[in-house]
Amino acid sequence: MGEWHVVLYFTSLRAVWPTFGACRDVRAILRGLRIGVDERDVSMDDAILVELRVLLRQDGPQLPQLFVAGRLVGDADDVRALHESGELRRVVAGAPLLPPTTCASCGGSRFSPCVACGGSHGRFSEKTGGFRCTGCNENGLVRCAACCSAG
Repeated sequence: MGEWHVVLYFTSLRAVWPTFGACRDVRAILRGLRIGVDERDVSMDDAILVELRVLLRQDGPQLPQLFVAGRLVGDADDVRALHESGELRRVVAGAPLLPPTTCASCGGSRFSPCVACGGSHGRFSEKTGGFRCTGCNENGLVRCAACCSAG
């Protein structure tokens, strides 16, 4: 999970309202604590969902999932309970604080269009002989280098 102290796997996709609501709640709790979080949106990149499946060793992980210093804290119910008891602040102690402003590069979305293909995901590759950019995900996006960890 790289060098980030706090990592949140979530979805911004509103298709399943209870899941989206739980993800929104946990993000709001962490922002309220002013904690810097590496937010990994599984709906924006299939590789992030694969990463979470490997970490949890299950095919259909419940979202959101919070990790601190490489250890699983839990899902929305776990985070809410820790927050209500005051324990969450202790769990995330030592985490970097949020920067005072929104990222100028991505506007806080944590992704930006691929420079190599312009976000079309269709750059010609001499190696494969086809049109597929290998520098971005299936949506033609890359994680923002200014505010996200590599990986």
